Amino acid sequence: MVSSGAHHASFGIRLHDLNSMKLFSIYHSYCQSKLCQIMFTYQFNRWLLLNGSNVTINCLHPGMCRTGLMNAFNFIRYIWLIRESPLFRSAADGAETILFTTLSRKIETISGEYFEDCQRQRSSQLSYDLWMQKQLWQQTWNDLRTWLTNDEIEKFF
Repeated sequence: MVSSGAHHASFGIRLHDLNSMKLFSIYHSYCQSKLCQIMFTYQFNRWLLLNGSNVTINCLHPGMCRTGLMNAFNFIRYIWLIRESPLFRSAADGAETILFTTLSRKIETISGEYFEDCQRQRSSQLSYDLWMQKQLWQQTWNDLRTWLTNDEIEKFF
């Protein structure tokens, strides 16, 4: 899962408004979605382990990259000097951790972790909230009921 270090800025998850239909902020929605990805990864990893799977799942932050995504954030769009700053990586450099977590034999048996700069890192304290991970897991599958059969959904509980 490609997440973002922006998850650290999230002040929590609004389970009752995951799609930001009641209260919308580009920045909050982005940070919340990235936190959700990490929490879902941790919960999905536990589900895989409980079901005897040898599938691995990890999440990562590719770094702040110069891509079209930056145009969604007004405070970056108008400050071109920051965009050209060495703080921002090229898209190719941002792909490094994505490729590492996908292809490296060094971590092929590692699962349920968060990576930055091709290294395991700790994600935000909030991301380790087991109760919220379970609530997010249940809410996600409930939201998917429209597209899945009850039998497909039940195997995830």
